[in-house]
Amino acid sequence: MRASSPDVKTLLVKAGDKVELDCSAVGHPNTEIFWYKYNIPLLDITYHKLEDTLESRKLVLDNVLLADAGNYSCHMNNTLGSMSRTFILHVYGEYTCMFYLYITSK
Repeated sequence: MRASSPDVKTLLVKAGDKVELDCSAVGHPNTEIFWYKYNIPLLDITYHKLEDTLESRKLVLDNVLLADAGNYSCHMNNTLGSMSRTFILHVYGEYTCMFYLYITSK
């Protein structure tokens, strides 16, 4: 089995953007690919999509939320072994700060 990119990748994205995390491997026999966030398996839910091809499984996050930040990993397995890749996702947003000035009299 041969992976096609580095083992750890760090990404910085703006809230509301679309993110695609690609996990691809070439191997014979075919490779199974599983996605996790903080070691918890990810399922195909509303705005998280898992797209499959013969040699890859892509995790697509539409309209990223601040809560989507975290460590994602894909684990690739076949009968000859296993590999993993980690994506560290940082999400930033636009913040508004409000300051109040309190005036007291003596």
